[in-house]
Amino acid sequence: MTEKRKRIEDKIFEVIGYLDTKDGTNLKYYKDYFRNMSDEEFGKFCEWCNDPTDFDQLDHTIYIQALPFQEPSYDNALKALDVLGVPFEEHVNFNVDGTGYVKNRYPIPVGYLGIKRMEQMLSKKNKYSLDNEQRSIKTDQVVGDSKAGAISDNEAVSLVSQNADLIFRELYGARSGDEKQRNKLYKDIALNGYASLSDLEAEANADSKATLNTLNMYLLSAGIRTDLITNSLKLPYTIKKELSGK
Repeated sequence: MTEKRKRIEDKIFEVIGYLDTKDGTNLKYYKDYFRNMSDEEFGKFCEWCNDPTDFDQLDHTIYIQALPFQEPSYDNALKALDVLGVPFEEHVNFNVDGTGYVKNRYPIPVGYLGIKRMEQMLSKKNKYSLDNEQRSIKTDQVVGDSKAGAISDNEAVSLVSQNADLIFRELYGARSGDEKQRNKLYKDIALNGYASLSDLEAEANADSKATLNTLNMYLLSAGIRTDLITNSLKLPYTIKKELSGK
């Protein structure tokens, strides 16, 4: 038992070492905690932490207390997962149309997700707005009730990881931050009853991208030149005005 206990303790201490605060508070606590246990008590503790019939099992596991601004770094979190043999990213197979599974192009973060959390996401946080008329005067970004027309960063990553490129392009284009695509979208639907994404994108350019123009404006205001829209220290509006002579 002593040799097996040492292997278990060393594994726990190694993981805690990567995730601990700068002063090693957690490591000191668990070293003292285990030191006062007999082999028999330690064995019961391990069984208590690994009982699949115990619905309160998570209450028995090792807790890592993090202090403000002392959370473990991303690299250390990866090292801790590697010690435990837990994969952080992997390719996932998706049943796209019911005919078979397709492996996603890029490895994506994986992990356990509680059922209650998933129910909350499905019942309360999967709403999108078909109306994107409410927009900020300053940035032309969707706001208010229309804000649901845009999607979060996490949802964007999910779409990319599932190779849902067409949905991604629609939500980040005509449905959100591209004024030119949006106007053509409504026009095509009104005239034809449908709209083609390829047709919408054929007439679009960087000047019509609200998000891109906003970012470009802030960078130029800070004196940072980019090639997001033009390779100039002037805004596209100023360049067009100078060229037109007005």
